[in-house]
Amino acid sequence: HNYQRTDIFIEDTSRFNYFALREPNREAFINRYLDICLKSRFVLCPRGHGTSSIRLFETMQMGLIPVIISDKWIPQIGPDWESFSIRVKENQIQQLPEILARYEDRWIEMGDLARKNWEAWFQPEDEFDYLVDRLVEVKNNRWIDERIMRLTWPIILLKLYVRRKLSPLKRHLVKLVGR
Repeated sequence: HNYQRTDIFIEDTSRFNYFALREPNREAFINRYLDICLKSRFVLCPRGHGTSSIRLFETMQMGLIPVIISDKWIPQIGPDWESFSIRVKENQIQQLPEILARYEDRWIEMGDLARKNWEAWFQPEDEFDYLVDRLVEVKNNRWIDERIMRLTWPIILLKLYVRRKLSPLKRHLVKLVGR
């Protein structure tokens, strides 16, 4: 997107693989990324291969405001996401300057809250405890006993598989009937 403004910087970095240790110019890319972030108030955190992105947590760690661009993102339990992050629907990208302008007077406060929430919930030394707590929570709140789930899981998977395979056929039939 071209917003015709000098205070907005957007770059497609999807071809860069952060986790490939032998990526050419890896260190230069990381340093440039950090330099741009440290000059920013807001950092776009579009969905990655899943519904979230590691950039969300990097942004929080740097004390910047994450702008979460993902229609299917589900907030993790714990942080007060509403106090420091901004959610933008994927089809609202064109309105980003107007959306972010609404938060311009709160960027310092929101950045501080992002860092505090990162410290409270995502520091590396706390990751294991956080993960275990979430797993215990899942176990305590399950509504189907694991033994029953183990028995029915193959049936559920088969049903999903059949539905996925029949979906294109169903769309085709709807088009034929609609003519």
